[in-house]
Amino acid sequence: MKFKGTPGPWEVMNATDVFTQQGSANGSGVVCDNDDGWQVAGCFNGKTFVQGELVTLSLSEKEANARLIAAAPDLLEALNSIMELQTRGYVVLGDKCTEMASAAIAKAIGEEE
Repeated sequence: MKFKGTPGPWEVMNATDVFTQQGSANGSGVVCDNDDGWQVAGCFNGKTFVQGELVTLSLSEKEANARLIAAAPDLLEALNSIMELQTRGYVVLGDKCTEMASAAIAKAIGEEE
């Protein structure tokens, strides 16, 4: 199980944009040569129709979404480490936790069933 996207760490810039660090390589090994790094995500839109009216997410919700996205590589690495410790018998997780962790990892790396 390996993540094939843009490697972390990622950070939030301009409140709602998620970038790699300056000089980072993308998933194909191409190194950026600008000041911001690779833009991984932008949580700037967030529009939908509610009862026929166009509604936009609040800035605080967009900022929270950006922070969660920026933490994704770290969360995946931590979860993979926990699962590796369980495989070696150093950590014992319940069946439900193991299933949830395995499903989350599979979703993150594109191997959902």
